[in-house]
Parts: sequence; C-alpha cells; structure tokens
Amino acid sequence: MLKALTLLWLLLTINSYGFGQVKVGANGNYSSLSNLSGGKPDLARVKSLLNLSQQSIDKPGEVKEDLDKAVQWAIEAQSLSKQISYQAGIQQSLYLLGLANLEERKIIAAKTILPLLSDTLKIKLLNKLYAHYRYFGSRESKANDALLDTALRYVKESFQLSVALKRTSFAKASFDDFYWISYLYKNSGNYKTARDILLYAIDRAKLVPEFSPTPLFIDLSNTYIGLSEYTIALECLIKAEKIIKPYEISAYLKIIYSGISQVYRFNSNYQKSMDYAMMALDVPMGNNKSGSLWIFVEVITLNYLQLKKPKEAKAFIEKMRPKLGVNNDLDYLFYHKCMAMASFAFNQPTDAIQHYLSAIEYKIKTKENPAGIYTDLGNVYSSIGDYKNAAYYLNKAQSLSFQFSKNSLAQLHYNLYKLEFANGDYKSAVNHLLINKNLNDSINNIKKNNQLQQLTIQYETAKKDAQLLLKEKNIINLGQQAKLLDQANKLQQNQLEKASIETQRATLLVKQKDNDFQLQQKDIRLLKQNVLLQHNNLERSNLIRQAITCIIVLLAILLILVFRQMKLKQKSNQVIGQKNELLSKLLIEKNWLLKEVHHRVKNNLQTVISLLESQAFYLKDDAYTAMQNCQHRIYVMSLIHQKLYQSEEVKSIAMPLYIAEFISYLSESLEVRQSIHFEQKIDPIELNVSQAVPLALIINEAVTNSIKYAFPNSPFGMISISLKQVSNKIYLEISDNGIGIPITKLNQNTDTLGLKLMRGLSCDLNGIIEISNSNGTSIKVNFEINEPYQVTLLNAV
Repeated sequence: MLKALTLLWLLLTINSYGFGQVKVGANGNYSSLSNLSGGKPDLARVKSLLNLSQQSIDKPGEVKEDLDKAVQWAIEAQSLSKQISYQAGIQQSLYLLGLANLEERKIIAAKTILPLLSDTLKIKLLNKLYAHYRYFGSRESKANDALLDTALRYVKESFQLSVALKRTSFAKASFDDFYWISYLYKNSGNYKTARDILLYAIDRAKLVPEFSPTPLFIDLSNTYIGLSEYTIALECLIKAEKIIKPYEISAYLKIIYSGISQVYRFNSNYQKSMDYAMMALDVPMGNNKSGSLWIFVEVITLNYLQLKKPKEAKAFIEKMRPKLGVNNDLDYLFYHKCMAMASFAFNQPTDAIQHYLSAIEYKIKTKENPAGIYTDLGNVYSSIGDYKNAAYYLNKAQSLSFQFSKNSLAQLHYNLYKLEFANGDYKSAVNHLLINKNLNDSINNIKKNNQLQQLTIQYETAKKDAQLLLKEKNIINLGQQAKLLDQANKLQQNQLEKASIETQRATLLVKQKDNDFQLQQKDIRLLKQNVLLQHNNLERSNLIRQAITCIIVLLAILLILVFRQMKLKQKSNQVIGQKNELLSKLLIEKNWLLKEVHHRVKNNLQTVISLLESQAFYLKDDAYTAMQNCQHRIYVMSLIHQKLYQSEEVKSIAMPLYIAEFISYLSESLEVRQSIHFEQKIDPIELNVSQAVPLALIINEAVTNSIKYAFPNSPFGMISISLKQVSNKIYLEISDNGIGIPITKLNQNTDTLGLKLMRGLSCDLNGIIEISNSNGTSIKVNFEINEPYQVTLLNAV
C-alpha cells in the first residue's frame, strides 16, 4: 500500500515539474540535454542526469529553480533507469528526490521515499533526516525536545541498519551523532535524557568492536557531574582510563585527569583536585591542538583559592602566562577568569570587575553561556555594596541557569540570598536560602561520599599496582641492559687501565689547584651574599617604618572623621527628637480640643432640642410635627458629636454603631415598638463629619417618612437599611414594603420638604440619589468616600 502511494506521488511530481531534458552549461545556465547519447535511454545518459541532479542539490543556498531542476533530472533518470532495468539508477534517483524534498522542507515527501530505499542510500537519507531535525531542534537558545527526540529516533534507526548491513563506517559515525544530541540536551539543562542517550550508545558500542567507547564514558561522566552524582562520574572516568587505547592517550588522557580533578573539587578535596589538574597539564597535547590549556590553570587557581592560598594562585597564573601563552579567544577567556578570581581574593574588586567584563566579552565571542561569570561578577558587586549592578548580573545569571549544575545553582541562590538580605527584602532572601539549602543537601549526600571514598581507595590501589608492575618490568629491562653494559665496560677497562695510570698523576696536581681556586671563589661569594643580605634588611626595615607611619596617620584621620560624623548625627537626632516630642504634644492637645469642641456642640444641640421640645408643648398639628422633625434632625447631628468626643478616634465615626443607636432613638421617639421591624445591613465603615452628617440626615428623613406614611393600613411593616462600601464608593439603600410614594410627589419640582432636603444633602455628598417605587419605597444614594487627614512625625536619622 505504501509503495503504491509513493508511486502515485512520484507521478504527480512528474506532472508538476515537467519532463523536459536539460543540462548545465559552463556558465551555470540550463539548456537541453537532447544531445546526451543521442537521446537514447542508455547507462551514460542516466549517470549524467544523476550527476546534474546531485550538483544542483549541492549548490549553496536553497534556490527553488535549482531544486526544481534537480527533481526534474532525478525523475527523468528514474524513468530511463526503469526502461533499461538499472536498479542502482532507480535507487539513486529516489535518494536524490528525497534530498531535494528535504532542501525544500517537504519532510512528508522525503519520509515517503524512505521505505523505497535500501542499503547504504537508506542509511544516508536517515542521516540527512537526523541532521535536519537536529538543526531545527537546536536553533533556539533552548533546544526543542520534540524535534531532538525525532532526530534521535532517526539516528537509532540508521545505526541499527548500519550494524545489520555491516556498514562499519556509518555505524561508527552514529556514535558522533549520539554525542551531539546528548550535548544539545545537556545544553538545555536536560541532563537525564542526555545520560540515557549516552548509556544507550555505550551499550550499543559492543556491536561495533572497531569503535572505542572511551569518549562516550568521558561525556557520560560530565553528564553525571551535571546531575551531581559524583561517585558514578568517577566510575565512568576510571573505566575510560582502563579501556583507553594507546593511540587515544594524547587525545583523552588529559580530559580524563581533568574530569577526575573536577570531581574531587566538587567534593571539597582540593589538594587531590589540584594534583590531577597538574597531571592533566603535563600530558602532551598530541595532534589535537583544539581547546585551551588555560582551563587547567583555571582549575588549579580555583583549588588554590579554596585552600586559602591566593598568593600562590596569582604566582601560578603569572608563571603560566609566558609558558603557555595567550594565543586565541579561548585562552583570553580563561586567563581573564583566573585573574578576576585571584584579584577578588586579593581584595582588589576593581581589577576583578575589569577582568570579569573582559571574560564576558570573550565568552560571547566563543558562543558559550556566560551565566557562571554573571554569578561571579554579581558577587563582586555585592561585596562592594553596588547592589544595583549586583542585582542586574545575578538576575541575568538566573535567566540562563537552566544549564547550571546543582553546585553552580546552589552558589547562585546563595549570592541572591546575600543580595536580597542586604536590600532588606528578607522574604525573598529566605526563599533563596531555602533553595540553596535543599540543593546543598542533595549534593552532600553521605552515602555518595562514602561510596566515593571507597572507589577512590580502589582506584588508587589499582593505580599503585599498575605502577609496581611497570617498575618491575623496568627493573628487569635495566638488569638486562646492565649486563650488556658490564661486558662492554670490561673491554673498555682493559684498554683504559694503561692510560688511566699515566693520567692519574697529572690529574692529581690539577685537582689540587682546582680545589684551592674553588675555595677562594666560595669565600668571595659568601662575602657578597652577606653584604646583599645586610643591604636588603636595611631597606626592608625602612619600608616597614614608613608603612607603619602611614597606617597610623590614616587611622588617626579616620578616627577624627568618624568622631565628627558621630557628633553631627547625635545633634541632628536630638533636634529631630525634640521636634517629634513637640508635635506629639501638639497632636494630643489638638485631639483634646476637638473632643471639647464636639462635647460643647453636642451640649448646645441638646439644649436646642430641649428648647424645641418645650416650645412644641404649646403647638399642635402641623406645627408640632414640624417641630418634632427638627428635633430629630438636630438629634442626628448631636449624636454624631457625642460619638466623636466619646471615642479615641476624633476624625471619623463608626457608622454601624451610630446608625443602630440612631434607629433605636427614632423607634422609641415615634413609638414604633413591635409594629415595624428594622433590618440593618451596615458594613464596618468609618466616615468623617463632613460626610457622616448629610448621610445621617438622609437616613433620618427616609426612615421617618417610612414610619409615618408607609404603613397606614397595615399593623406590621419592614424597613431595610443597607450601607455598603465597594472600593472607594459608598452605597446607601433605604427601602420599605409599604404603599410607596405617590408618583406625583416623585417629580423634581415637588414642594415636599423631605424630598428636597434629601436631594440637597446628596448634592453635599457629591453623590447621586435615586427614589423609586418597587413593592414599597426605595431610596438609593451613592458617593465617593473622603479619606481622613493623617499626621506623621519626623523620623530620626
């Protein structure tokens, strides 16, 4: 079925591209191919068409015209191959069609051709598909796992087919592909998938005896280091050293020692780490000149700094620069990193910053991730109190930390903890410290350390045994050489004995003279050395005196400046304290005066209420009702002032308590008793006097009207009062289930005093009032709340 679909697709392709015969001239233009072998379908003509198709595909770029011609020639070559039953031509034309489709990114078409190919051509097209998916899967800063998974599937299929067909060269090349895919996964921080790929490759290496898995074990050890599994990483390196072939020593032994050094450094065994880094540095480079020897200088520098030996670290760097040279961008990168670390350890942050910035430039030039240098540079800025730059570089490091090992990630979060703690963001600092602790706990696993120690003992024992065997072989060889030399010496001695007797006398005289001369020279040298020592001691004592004098002067100046600054600070604190004390007294006095004013206003309003009550005793009907309404309105204001002077807070009124007491007053004064039920839904809102008084008057008018007029024929009624706050707005609603207000009275021009008063009061609040009839009367008011004034004291410096 698949082959039938493929043939159908090829026929459609023939129709779409045409079937003309063309060729490429000397100037690169296309022309007719009808003159090839007289247009007859022979072998030479097929090979020419296939060659032209291959040339068009191999042209740089992805020019559609070239690819169209390549497809056209491949289709024509396939047709002619079928006519002469040339199977190799059919296979080659199908392969070229697959390549052309890949160039045009017609992946489905290329995959359709794959089942029609066999042997080497199928392996080649599988490798091309792998290369396509690997390229597009690694174009972004972080790899596309889905595309890389597809690339891995094609590599495995290519390897299996290569092994089955005994194509050793292709099978060996597949291991390079496994390495690159694992590298891309590691580069995106996916160490576990990278580990699984390398384990698969090592297992399949048994099927290809011609291939040495030494580099795979080295890469696997790096992957386990990224996973902080140092015991297994060391096992991989030891395995790589055991199976290394003689021709691989120059290429891989340096890397193996470097890896062992790295494992020991991560486990805080800095002396061991330094020893292996030195061994790696001493291994000859061989034919492989890529990379930089300065990476080993960096490892040794790190170990010196961990051992608190910054002086030795700097001396080592200065010693290595003329010896190794700084020849390329990679050398400059590691040189500046080493100098930056040493300068920072010597308390020279300015030099360290300059070297780190130079290292970042070379890191970018070499297209490597600069996250580690960002972390170190942020740490330097943090140490000198430049928290802005520290935050900038540490945040850049965190954005690229997906490639970090657990050790590096733990150090980054510890630096962020110190920065956030210095900036006063203690919550964020604690979070970073917790992450750092969790990472360190996973790294410092006791079981892994014990296993590492046992494995180290085994490794050292095996190494010593090997060295002993080598020494024994050398001793045997030396013994054989000594026998030969003895025989030769005996022959020479017989010849020299005669000459030696004659020369002994002369040599004795010469020796005596030489001894006398040497004794004289020694005496002269000793005298010169004594003079130089005395001169150096004098210069050193003078320098020490001058340094001590400078330090004493600087300390004296510093003490004077600190004392002066302390005095100025004490004076400024005293002035600010006095001002704060005065402001506190004024604030207490102001609050007391406000309470006294509210108390007197309340008393005056109570007096007015009493006068009105006395006057109302002599009034009847409408006059009495008007006088009673005035009493209620005045009581509303009086109650507000009473609440203000009774509470500790003189600038605002708690509305729930106030409205409850006020409604209770109305209920008693209008003799409501149990006939009308009040439902109050009041949010815990506080208002200042300028808004509380108009609001209370509105409630008074609305509730009074409902009590008097809403229930003429009903012995029972319900009045609901709702006061809500949403954001900075207040919503008041007063409703009853009575007969409602007549529509004529809802007119804006009505002469009813209560309605006019409510509208006027809502204007005072800068609010909106709505009055409606819906199963009774409903009055809604909404307005924006005003914040009470605040008083703030000065802060002492």
